[in-house]
Amino acid sequence: MGFALLLTEVEIAWGAKILGVRVWPSEDYTRITLESDTPLPITQQILTNPDRLVVDVQGLELNSTLKDLVAKVKPNDPYIAQVRVGQFQPGVVRLVFDLKEPIKPQLFTLDPAGEYNYRMVFDLYPT
Repeated sequence: MGFALLLTEVEIAWGAKILGVRVWPSEDYTRITLESDTPLPITQQILTNPDRLVVDVQGLELNSTLKDLVAKVKPNDPYIAQVRVGQFQPGVVRLVFDLKEPIKPQLFTLDPAGEYNYRMVFDLYPT
């Protein structure tokens, strides 16, 4: 019985799942959306030389849906050169957006609405 209780606590702690990833580039900005079954805390930092946006997503393990984000960024995106996704620490996934120019990110979370679950939205605007 103790083993079952332990397994349940681990599943609660690390049970969040990414359900979908989307990328919408435009001339004015690029929007990246991560859809999850629960709200997830994120931290971000901007690095320069070269320009990068680093986002850490807490309470998450790397899965194939997150890895799909890499293929969704196309060469003609005006702001993102490429994206890298990896398991930074247990329970923390790191997204690194290599940028074509300096950006001013706006990151926010949307609650479930209609057919969508929780969404983390990254809007990347030029500076």
